[in-house]
Parts: sequence; structure tokens; C-alpha cells
Amino acid sequence: MKKEKVWVVDEQDNPIKVVNREDLKAGDIWRVSSVILIDAKERVLIAQRDFSKKYSPGLWGTSAAGTIESHETPEQNIQKELEEEVGVKLGADRFKFMGKCFYKAEHGTARFLYRFLVEVEPEDNIDIVLEEGQVADTKWIGIEELSEDIKLNAENYVGGSASFIELIKDSRA
Repeated sequence: MKKEKVWVVDEQDNPIKVVNREDLKAGDIWRVSSVILIDAKERVLIAQRDFSKKYSPGLWGTSAAGTIESHETPEQNIQKELEEEVGVKLGADRFKFMGKCFYKAEHGTARFLYRFLVEVEPEDNIDIVLEEGQVADTKWIGIEELSEDIKLNAENYVGGSASFIELIKDSRA
């Protein structure tokens, strides 16, 4: 199996060095991408991380997310992750960049999170296919209902979920 290479970056997201993904450690900062699909009924697709995952096992998060490899742009990565994790293949022009944020994660690590939004239409015929070992489940949920549930049950969600949902709500107001 090919070893994934990722950039370790500084606090301003400037590349420092490329390392094997499995060699990332506490104190390292790296890049990840994340996408939320939203439909015409203002429902978002959220995914439950597989229970075997190293970070945030069993927690709910965005439609798809992944560590950006050293040879990828954030856009290339999230398009790939969406197809791999939930079987949804969409053209690159469908991904709207919503900005990036810095957050400290569990185990003393930190990430720059590149966030994307995709508005899906009924003609997209979204057919979810879960990637074994990555995604345990998915569900469509109203954005307001999700926002409220994150407030009440934050422990069930990946860190950064609340701010991403609020960003999407603000962009649609």
C-alpha cells in the first residue's frame, strides 16, 4: 500500500516539510478538506465516521472529509474524498469554497480545514455508497435541526461542525 505524504505547515499555513501521514505527531499542523452537501429542502448530508478511525471514531461530521496529500490541492482532495467516502461524483465546478479555518484537535494536533459546500439538485440522483472502514452511516437532516442538535449534543459531532454549519446558514441568509 502506498504511503500517503502530507505537508506539515506552520501557524500561517506555510509549508514546512513533507512527511508520511502515519508519522504525524502531537504538535504537528496539517491540512484537511471538508464538504457539506445541501439540497433544495435545506437538508445537509452528514456522515458518521467509522468506529475504527483513529480520530473521532463514531462521531458525526460533514458529508466527506480527508487529509490533503502533498500532491493535491484542497479542491482535488475533497472531490476525491466525496467520491471515495460516500460514492458521490460531481464536477469540480460544483464545489464552492467557503474559506479555511484553524482548529486544535484531539491529541495535541492541529489542522487547517478547507471548507466546501455543494448544492445538489434532484437531477443529481445522489446514490450514497459508504466506504468500508471510513464511513459508518449517513443521513440527510435539516440544517436548523442539525444546528440545534449540535448545540445540545456537541459530544456526538466532530470538532468544527458547529462553526461550519453556522457559516453555511450565514451564507444562505
